[in-house]
Amino acid sequence: MRDLTVADVHTYYVIAGDTPVLVHNCGDGGPPENEGEWFFRGVDENHRSYASQHGGTVTPVGGHNDPMLHNDGNTDSIFTSWTSNRATAERHATRLSGRGVVLMVRRGTGPIIDMAFMGWDKWGESEVLIKGTVNVQRHYHVG
Repeated sequence: MRDLTVADVHTYYVIAGDTPVLVHNCGDGGPPENEGEWFFRGVDENHRSYASQHGGTVTPVGGHNDPMLHNDGNTDSIFTSWTSNRATAERHATRLSGRGVVLMVRRGTGPIIDMAFMGWDKWGESEVLIKGTVNVQRHYHVG
């Protein structure tokens, strides 16, 4: 048995004999030293889509395309909510059950709308909206 971590890839295939096997990259188990290069998303274990998000894919619910409406709480949209603030993500990851995961993607991932930069960050969470499905690059557990 071998332990293997692949930088910047969350889920990938390896070949075992003649069989391709989908594996899950757990990363280094903690937050990065270079926080300024990442966006973060906190997901509590009791979140309805915890399993798929922890598995490496964050998919928007779908619906409207209004970033201000999303930021105001109507998250049935084409966006997913991220933050540039690691502490905010950790707080969201533990707000229901006390345990969760912080997902990470490098800045520059997907088309983004920086709500704080635009002056629309209603909740003061340094919110960044990413349009469409996002493939997680790293994660770590909290709680």
